[in-house]
This record gives sequence, structure tokens and C-alpha cells, in this order.
Amino acid sequence: MPIALLLTMLTVVGSSTRAADYFVGKHGDDTNDGGTGESAFLTIQKGVDALQTGDVLTIGPGEYAESVSRENLGGPDNDTVIQAEIPGTVLLRGDVPVAEFAKVDGFQSVYAIDFERQVQSVNEIDTLTIVQMAPNLAELEFSPGGCYHDVAEKKLYISSSDMRPPETHHYSVSVIRGPGLLLLKPHRVIVDGLSATGFHSSVRLNHYPGNNTVWGFTAHGATKCVIRNCTAFLNGGGIGVVSPKEGEGRNLIEKCQGFANYTRHTVEGGNICVFQSCNDEIRDCYAYLGQPNGIRHYGAGVRGPALLKNTLVWGSSYADIFLKGGQIRKYGMTENCIALGILHSANIRNSIVGTINQYNRKPGRSTIMYASEARSVKYREFADPDNLDFRLQATSKFRGTGPDGADRGPFPYEPNILYVRPDGNDQADGLSIQTAWRTLAWALPRVRPGDTLYLAGGVYDADTEFRVNAVVGESTAIRGRGTDPVIIKGLLTIAGSGDLTFERLNFAATIQLENSENVRFNNCRFSSVSGGIRAQKVSGLRITHSEFTGFTDPALQLTGCSAVFVSANIFDNDGASAVQVDDFNVLRYSDYNAYRSVQRAWKMKDVALSLVNRQTYHDQHSRVQAPEYEITSTGLPMLRNPHVFAAGGPNGTGFGFYRENRDRDLGLKGPVLHSVTATTANIEWRASQPAKVVVGWGDTPACENTTTLSTKTFGTFSLTGLEPGKRYHFRIVSADERQGSVSAPPRTRGVRPDAPPLTFRTLAEAVAPVVYYVSTDGNNGNTGLSRDQAWRTVTHAATVAKAGDTVLIAGGEYTESVRVRGTGDKGRPVTFRAIPGEKVVFDGNGNMITVAFAVSAKQHIRFDGLYFKMFGNGGWDSVINVFDSRHIQATRCFMNGYGGGNSPQFLRTANCDDVLMQNCVIANGFQGTYFTRTTNLRIENNVFLRNLICAILNSGGGPGDVVVKNNIFVDSIPSKVKVHLFELGGLAQYVFDNNCFYLRMSDEERKPFLFYGTGPGRLSIAEYDVRSRDSRSFIGDPKFRLTTGVEPTDRNGKKIEFLADWVVSRPNLDFPLLFSTHPELIKRKIGLIPEAFRDFAFDARAGE
Repeated sequence: MPIALLLTMLTVVGSSTRAADYFVGKHGDDTNDGGTGESAFLTIQKGVDALQTGDVLTIGPGEYAESVSRENLGGPDNDTVIQAEIPGTVLLRGDVPVAEFAKVDGFQSVYAIDFERQVQSVNEIDTLTIVQMAPNLAELEFSPGGCYHDVAEKKLYISSSDMRPPETHHYSVSVIRGPGLLLLKPHRVIVDGLSATGFHSSVRLNHYPGNNTVWGFTAHGATKCVIRNCTAFLNGGGIGVVSPKEGEGRNLIEKCQGFANYTRHTVEGGNICVFQSCNDEIRDCYAYLGQPNGIRHYGAGVRGPALLKNTLVWGSSYADIFLKGGQIRKYGMTENCIALGILHSANIRNSIVGTINQYNRKPGRSTIMYASEARSVKYREFADPDNLDFRLQATSKFRGTGPDGADRGPFPYEPNILYVRPDGNDQADGLSIQTAWRTLAWALPRVRPGDTLYLAGGVYDADTEFRVNAVVGESTAIRGRGTDPVIIKGLLTIAGSGDLTFERLNFAATIQLENSENVRFNNCRFSSVSGGIRAQKVSGLRITHSEFTGFTDPALQLTGCSAVFVSANIFDNDGASAVQVDDFNVLRYSDYNAYRSVQRAWKMKDVALSLVNRQTYHDQHSRVQAPEYEITSTGLPMLRNPHVFAAGGPNGTGFGFYRENRDRDLGLKGPVLHSVTATTANIEWRASQPAKVVVGWGDTPACENTTTLSTKTFGTFSLTGLEPGKRYHFRIVSADERQGSVSAPPRTRGVRPDAPPLTFRTLAEAVAPVVYYVSTDGNNGNTGLSRDQAWRTVTHAATVAKAGDTVLIAGGEYTESVRVRGTGDKGRPVTFRAIPGEKVVFDGNGNMITVAFAVSAKQHIRFDGLYFKMFGNGGWDSVINVFDSRHIQATRCFMNGYGGGNSPQFLRTANCDDVLMQNCVIANGFQGTYFTRTTNLRIENNVFLRNLICAILNSGGGPGDVVVKNNIFVDSIPSKVKVHLFELGGLAQYVFDNNCFYLRMSDEERKPFLFYGTGPGRLSIAEYDVRSRDSRSFIGDPKFRLTTGVEPTDRNGKKIEFLADWVVSRPNLDFPLLFSTHPELIKRKIGLIPEAFRDFAFDARAGE
């Protein structure tokens, strides 16, 4: 039936009173009046613009390349509706497909295409990865899953997420810097059944109604709105509702899904999110692969009930579910939810927490702690955990063990899940996998409306008729359990049945389907020579993500049927037509299918029709693609070229069998030897994800010495103290994905390389140290040995520098992320230093770069006299990131995070020893510094200037390992004064001595210290001084030189009482402006030491 006619006949549910109906369709025209299917508009924007309160806009199937927005839509008296004619078939797109990348000479894993349009992001659709923008081409060699657009050359460069060639993947480029659908101040608007993908922004959008980025769907300033049955994937943000003002709120997001939405411009978003909740709800939603978060209620403005109910989330790089902000502890509630990773919610009941809940570590017996209680026994506790069905089995230990004898978790047990396995027993009760039945002949007659029958992997005989009566609200399912193939042999006849689903099954014989309604086949495979399905007088047949091969009669034979839905299937139609119908009106929808033969795609009675003949109204996004099958020992046909079909299906999926939670392997290249000296060796490798890597080394191939490293995608390990001229061996023992939190489950399988060890020999004699030069007017083709022969990038210098070498950097701005690739050694440090008298600024390129210097498994590294600005917040990344290293110094460095949104920390160390941070300024960082498992840490004479939350976070270490003295600590931003200023481990680890604290409120009220775990908790400075036996603390205004004699006012002319709020916003803020003029601090040498900066040349206009 033509889409236009379908649109006209559509019955719409929504408002009880309607002003008008409007229609949009791919065969429409914006010059039409939009009042009928035949006179539909062409664009969604035109249809949305036409709406008045109470109107209904119905959108026909298709892809719409547009960004849609509307302000003040709707009103308090009636619902205004924007809906898909068929839910899930309307896709708003902000991207365009690209292919045919060519290898770039001189690079290991970089490829390019010509591309003229503005690039917002690149999407690797088959892996559901948003490829991140890099600041330069060189960065791609270190960062799998990156892209760089050379606007002048009109070239787009990429490195794939797994370091494989791009022809093994499927890509699109986001080109629209705008939202999928943005509603500003909507009132009683319902959005139903739409999807959005590819909407992104390459730059941070400050003050934009989408938390600094664009989303698939956003309702900002919304009141009583509903977003229902919508899908958002591969956007900057997924589905968002914002209710910032009084009177707004009471919104609902329901039955939606969001996945793989991400932007580096915010760490607070996610796949589905309500900001500033006030009687807002998220329920019956599904999300996965969130970065960093999945589903959440968030924001300082949370001021009313914020309910999260019946949601399932997995695969987030940080928290799957995260309720935070405002009065969330009072109003937030998580109920009947499942998170396979982190779930942070103060109030929770009848849920499953995958790993941890930091906001409620003892959530009560109604909730299951999955990692500790269920993961190891999940197959005997839950119905089908591999396929995310967490209903309880009859024998589950979680039955009857909750409060008042109730069942634990989100699903109280019901005896409506049945099990069959090849070694089962038909005399058992069939209510658990341990008491499963054995045969289909026994099981099928016992299936009642509303039951689920699970078949464990194996081969089953059918040769039977199966009948399940249709019961409203009772959906019956027969599914394969787990991941092992289920093969059904023999003729299965289904007659007089309704609301029946078959899933994850392989049928060796034809399915005979008669006189039934609403029968669905999903993720099924058909291999009978006489065709897969013969359907007669069936209404509402739905066939999705299935495969048909080996047939010589049409794969799908439809006689007297109606409202048939066919999508995302593979038809290996070499020997016969894929689909045979007796009337094209049987189809409700057919699209996104893959056909081997273009000529025999369809058959109308006995007349074969090509795919082209059908693409006027159906199959407009279907493709011709040849599947290659091989027959396994069990007779099961399996694709040999699955990567070809891994994308291109509906809503970010592929063709044929499709698993959202499929396993992926961690990619690993290397190790290789980078450089050696007489006593050191530097070894490198690359991984597709940040990884926890176990390495081994020694003077024999056994590599008897081992250690574990935390690495980014670029891994490096250095050996020191080696003997000159001696042979050594190195190998990678294992590599496993490292998530943003140790509590976030990995999304890839680790690797255990079995290659022979890398063998190398140190130099016979030591080489004299070298001084290298870098300048903004240099060239990496120069020698680097003088100012006139300077190199252009610090990255290039870091590639060459080895133990004893110094890199002198000339004044100017450098936009790069530097990996320190050569280690220092005792008495021979590697130093990165500004040329005396010159100002060296590392620029994060508008938050695009999150790390200026990355140091991993190195020793004796020095950073001196460097400035940092506009770096982005990449989770726990810092401007200087140091892992698994020793003897590290950062001196006379200045990080100013003001003006760029959430900035990173200045210095992060993990598993390090002997670290010095001295005479540095950390202004407006997200946190000031972050240290874990770091011993012999000294923090001396620094200024921590109004960082967002904490000045110092520290965990791990022994007594007296952290010495904090002579520093000035300025309080955090006003909205965070209830949060501690220092988050620390055991009290005995720290020596706080002779520090100045400039607080917004009294010490007793502020209580800036938090000693967690077995520590004393929150302490005031006075309380800490008592416990530490006098730390010589000074509480008061340090009287920075910049504040001398000034009384600044805010934009309203009001005097600024806390002067640091004014100081941090001054242009060209520099060290001398933050020298203390307070006599007591000068006497006690608290804060920056002016004498340490004698070789600096400061700008006299700084701070003006």
C-alpha cells in the first residue's frame, strides 16, 4: 500500500481534542498544505512549524537529513503530538555515509579521504564508536578511534577504533552542528516513535540548551511533556529533558532507548538524562555503551521527585545509572532497575547493582548486588543473563529472601518461564535450567499465553503443530538461551496463534504459519531449500534481523496476509526470489534488508521483480550485498563475512543476526623497541582501548620479572639500571581493558599474546647528554641542536630525548599532547623546560586536548616553567598525567582552567614514588590534583586558586608519605562549599604543615578535610591541628599582590567580598600577581617563593 494512503488512513491517539492533523512524508513537498498523506510536507521542520496547540503531526517512514527546533510549542489545555506513522522507522540524521579511505604514507594506522564539508564528528557505526577529533594529524598515531580534518587540504584522516583497516568498518561523518529535535519551552508536547543519529558539535557550545553540546532529542524548559518510544544513538547527547524554572517539570521519558551517545564537552551527560528534575520520570527505558554515563537524573536544580523505574543499562565507561545533584538525596528514587556496572543512587529498592553504589553502600535486601552475589552463579539464578533477561528461575536463591519474605531484585518470581535443554528430563517441572525439560514435543503443548520458553544450545526435533491463543497483554515467546546456537529440525506448524515471538533460533525446515496474528521472528536463521516461512492468512507478521539461505523456493511466501513488517534481514536469494506475495498491499513496511541478487528480490505471484522495482515505496535503504556462508558440523550455515553486514540496518544496527551486547576483542600491536642507552631501554605498544597490561622482562627469554601497568591506548615501559652492552628480553603477558572506573565492567575481551619475546641489546657506552630546542617557527626536519635549528613540536623532541637530555622550549603556544617516550636515569634526568625569559604556553585547543604530558613507567622526568590553558576534562585525566613512575618533578608551572568549562586536574599520579610539585599555580581546575598509591609525595609552596571542587584527592600510601607544606589553598566555587576541600585516606599518611587556608565561611562550618574509610571523616582545620599536634595552619586572606588596594564589584555593582572570585577571572593571570603580600605569610614562606622566578620575564600588563 502506498505510504501516502497509509498516512491518510492512520488513526492517531493523543489529545482528546485536536485542532488539525498534519503529515510529513518522503514523497511530500513543503509547498503542500500538509493536511493529508497525499499533500504531506517534505521536511519535519515544516511540519513542526505548522503545529498549533492540540495538533498532531504524523511522519512517514524514511531518513530525514535535518535539524529540527521549535520554541513555545503546545499549551496547558491539550496535548500536541509529533509521532512516527510506524514507530522506529523515522530517522533524523545529522550525518552522511563515507567509505573508501586510503592509507596515509608514513603512518601505521592512519587513512584518509577527500572531504569538503565541515566535520563535527566521525562515527564508526559497526562498533558504535564516536571517533574523537584530534588536534593534529600526528595524534592519530597514538589514539585509535581518532580523526583529524585538514580544512585547507579538504582531507579527513581517521584511525579505526581497533587499529584495523577502515574497509572492515562502516563510517559516517556528522555534518550538522545542531540537535535532532530541540523543543524550547514546550508544554504538553508528546514526541513518539522517532529516532535520531549523527548530531554533534566539534566545539563546546557554552550556554547551549544541551549541556554544552547537541542531543538527539532535547526538551528544554519543558512542562508536562512526554518523549516516548524514541531512540537516540551516536549523538553528542541522547535524550534529554531540562526543567530549570519553577512551574516547569512533570515530564516523562518512557520506553526509549539511547546508546553510544558521547561528547568530550561534558562529563555530566549520557544516553538518557533529566536535568533539574521536578516531578520528572524516566521509566521503561534501555541504554548501553554510555560515555561516561548511561541514564541519570542530574543537576543542582533537582527540587522535586526524580523517579527512575524499570530501566536496564549496561556498558557505560563510568556509571550506568547515576542520580546526583541538588536535593537528589531527598527526592531521587531508583526502583526496579538493572545496572550491570556502577549504579549511584542514595534511594534504591528492588534493583540490581552491577558493581558499586557509592551513594548507598548498603541498599537493603530488596536489591541484589550483582558482582558479589550473582555474577558467578548467574546462569542458575536468572532466566537468560547473556541476553539481559534477569527474571528469576524457580530455584533462585533470591526468592523469598527479601524484606518480609519477598523476592529480591526487580522481578518477583512468576512460574511463566520454562526451560528445555538437550540433556533435560521431560518428567521434571521445567521451571529452571537445572530442572529443564528435554523435548519440544513435551514442552510446546505446555506453553500458555504469556509464557517464555527458553531452549538451551543444541539440536531439537519439531515435526509438530504449535498453537497459542492470542490474549491481550500476554505476549508469548520461544527463544534460544545464551549464545550457543539452537537448531530446530523438522516441520513446525503454527496455527491459530497470536502475540507470539521466536528469537535466536535456527530452523532447518520450513515454518508453516496459518491463521495467526502478531507473530514475530527476530534473530532467526532459515536454511530449508523449500523456503524459510510460508505464511497464510497472517496479520501483523514481523520478521527482523533474520537470515535466509539455501532456498530454491522463495524464502518468504506470503498468501492472504496483511500488515507484514520485514526489516534488517539477509536474503541469500541466488536461487530464488527473496519474498513472494500475492498482493503488495500485504506489506506495512519493508526496508533495510540485504539481498544477494538485485534481480530476484521480490516476486508478485509468478512474476519476478528486481529490487529497483520495489524502491519507490519500500526497501529504499536496502542494499545488494553477497553473503558468504559456510556449513558447520551441525549443519548450521554461518556467515564468513559478517563485517560486511555489521552496519547499515535500522537505527544503528546491522543486517541479520545482531547482538547489542556482543563481545569485542582488545586490539594490540607490539611491543617494539623505541630506543636504548647504555643503561636504559624504552619499549612501546598500542592498544585499541586504555588497558591494564602485565609485562615481563629479564636477561633470559623467560622474562622472569613482571609488573602491572595502567596505560592509555599508547603504552610504554622503560627499564633503567641496565648493564651496558648486554642482551635483554621483554614481553607482554596480558592486556585487559581499563575502564574509567575500576568498578565499570570491561567492554572488550582481553588478550594473552603468545609471540616470542622482544630481544634487544643496550649500548656499549654512555652517550653524552644533549640539549634540544623547540620553537613555534621551527621544523621537525631540522637537527634540533640549536635555537636556529629548532624543531617545531615538543612531541617530536619527546620522541628523540633519552636519559640525560634536556628539551628547551621557546616562547609561544603549543597545541599538542606529548607522550614522554624516553626515560631518565639516576643523575641523568629528561627535562622539559622553558627557555629562560620566554613564556611557553600549552593550549588545549578549546578543550579538545585533555593531557599535555603523559608519563608512563618512566623515571627522573622534570617539567619546569610551563603554562597550560584551555585543556578539557577527560574524566580523571590531568594536564600532567603520570602512571607507574618514579622521581618526577613539576616546578614553576601554571595551569589556568578559567573560561573553558570543566577543566582537568593539573597533576595526577598513580602508583608512583618520589613526586615533587613546587611553586606551581592551579587555578580553576575541576579538582586541583589527584594522587593514588603515590609514596614520598611532596606538595610545597603552591597556590591552589578556587578549583571547582577539591584541591587534593589522595588515596593509598603509608605513614608520612604525603607532605603538604607552605601552600595557599583558596576555597572552591560557591556552589561546592558543602563539599570537602581535601579528600584523603588514613590520617597518618599526611603531614600538613604551615599552609594558608582562604575559606568562604568559618573553619568550623566549612570542615574542609574528609578522611574517608577508617579515617575520622569530616574535620575542621582546628580539629585536624589537634589530631596532628599542631600543623601551624593560617586561616585568612593571603592578600595576593593583585588584590592590593582594590575593591572590585560584580556586574550589578555589588562589592565582591571573596576576592578570589575576581582574581581567577583576571586576564593574563601570572605568578607575580599571586605572590602573597601578607607579612605573616612572607615571614613563614607560605605560597610562591618570588626568588624562584628570577629568570622569568613577566608581562607588566598581566591582570589588567
